[in-house]
Amino acid sequence: MRSRTTTRHVHSRWQPPVSARSSERPKTVQFEKPVVIEGEVVQPVRMTDVEGRAWVALYPMQRQADGGWRINGCQLARLPGREV
Repeated sequence: MRSRTTTRHVHSRWQPPVSARSSERPKTVQFEKPVVIEGEVVQPVRMTDVEGRAWVALYPMQRQADGGWRINGCQLARLPGREV
């Protein structure tokens, strides 16, 4: 269900939080399978910043009248450890 809107949003607008320069982009981006949480479709996206720290972004998705999907917010959380 990954939409082009979601992909563009992650690659063009995501900035690593905490101590990273604003011009840096995620080092890696991995889309997980969408999940349903409390009746809402959520697109999880795992990311690694340039310092190797792992993050997960949860994008609640909203179905549009035309059948397409739009992002309806974002929650970003730091994952324990580092990616290798």
